Amino acid sequence: MNDDHPVASWLGDLKDLPKHGDEGYPHKRRLSLWIQGRNSVYAFHRIRLRLLDGATAQTLRPAPKSLTPGWHGWPADAPAPAIAPFDAEQAKKHQEEWAAYLRVPIEYTNSIGMKFRLIPPGEFLMGSTAAEIEEALPYAGGETLWEETIRSEGPQHRVRLTQPFYLGVHEVTQSQFANVTGANPARFSATGIQAAAVVGIDTSNHPGEGMSWKEAVQFCRLLSKLESLSSDVANAEGSQDGNEVRGYQLPSEAQWEFACRAGTTGSYNAGETSEQLSPFAWFSDNSDSQTHAVGSLNANAFGFYDLHGNVWEWVRDNWDPAYFVRFASAEAVDPVLISTDDATHMTRGGNWSSYGSTCRSASRCPDVAAYKNTTIGFRVSLSIGDVKKLVDATKTDGK
Repeated sequence: MNDDHPVASWLGDLKDLPKHGDEGYPHKRRLSLWIQGRNSVYAFHRIRLRLLDGATAQTLRPAPKSLTPGWHGWPADAPAPAIAPFDAEQAKKHQEEWAAYLRVPIEYTNSIGMKFRLIPPGEFLMGSTAAEIEEALPYAGGETLWEETIRSEGPQHRVRLTQPFYLGVHEVTQSQFANVTGANPARFSATGIQAAAVVGIDTSNHPGEGMSWKEAVQFCRLLSKLESLSSDVANAEGSQDGNEVRGYQLPSEAQWEFACRAGTTGSYNAGETSEQLSPFAWFSDNSDSQTHAVGSLNANAFGFYDLHGNVWEWVRDNWDPAYFVRFASAEAVDPVLISTDDATHMTRGGNWSSYGSTCRSASRCPDVAAYKNTTIGFRVSLSIGDVKKLVDATKTDGK
C-alpha cells in the first residue's frame, strides 16, 4: 500500500481491543553531526507508515455481526474517545472509563519500580500553527538546520490514535537504566563528566542521559527479556494491535505528543508562557544548568511528569522535514514514521538547558541514532496486552 492510500478504521469485538544542545537550542556540535550525515538524513525514499487499508484490517479482525461498530471500529458500548480539547477532570474521567472497560489498572508498576499510566484512544491536533512557527523561528539564531526543524512542526494536523496504551510516568532514571543494563552512562552522576555539578547529590532518581537511541532501544529489549515479554523493538514499527504482547518500546511521536498535551491545545500543557511552564518543567529559567530528580515538579492532566524539559526524549520515529506535509491531504491514523535507513531519529520535549520555546508540546529535534549528550534521555511505553500479561503473571505468582 502506498503512503497516499486512504486509511480505514479498525474493527473489533466486545471486550477485547480491536485488532540537545548545550545552551538553549541544539549545540553546533549536534548541527555538525547533521551536516556530516546530511545525505543519509534525507534519504527517506523507503519511508512508510504502519497503516492498514480497510480490506486488510477486516480480514485480520472481523467485527462481530451482532454489534454496530463505533469510533474506529470500537464496539458501540465502548467509552467515548478522548478528543481534544478536554480539561484535567475530563482527562481523568477518560482514563477511569477506559480502565474499567478494558479491565486494566489506570496505573501499573513493573518489577523494577517503573510506573506506567493508561492513555485512552483519542484525537488531537499535532504540530504547530503557522503563527506559532513564526514566533519560534527567531530563537533558531539564524541556523538553517534548526530553522528547518522548527518549520517541520507544520502543518498542524488532526491525529487519531485508535489504540489505548501505557506510557512511563517518568523518564527512565539512572538507577533503572543501570539495573537493566549494568551501566550508568549519565554525565550528571558521581562518576560522570559533569560530577562536579552534582557533588553531594544522589542522582539515582535523575533521568538517565548520555545514551544513544540505539542504547535506549537495547534497554527496551533487555527489560522485555527480564519480564518475559516478546520484544518487537527490532522492528521499530511495531504492531498497531493493542492486545498484542510486544514488549517495551519507545513511544511514537504522535503518542508522545498526545500524552504531553493531555487535552490542551496551546504551547505547553501548562499554559502559554515560561512563567506558567516553570512549575512543570526544568529548563533554562530554573534548572541551575543540570538535570533534576524525575517527578519533583507538577504532573500534567494525564499524570505524567517532565514531558516538558529535564531531558529530550528519544521516540521511535525517524526524521523527515516534510513528514507532516502529507497529512494536509491525508488522514493521520496511528502514524509512525519508519525508514530502513536508521540514521536519524526524533527527540521531543526540550531539556534542562532549553529556552521555554524549545520545550513546547510541538517542539521536535532530530539526532543521529548514535548521538549521546547530557540533554537526551527517554521514557518507554507498553501495550494493553503487555500490561494484562504482566498483571496476570503477578496474580499467578501470588497464589
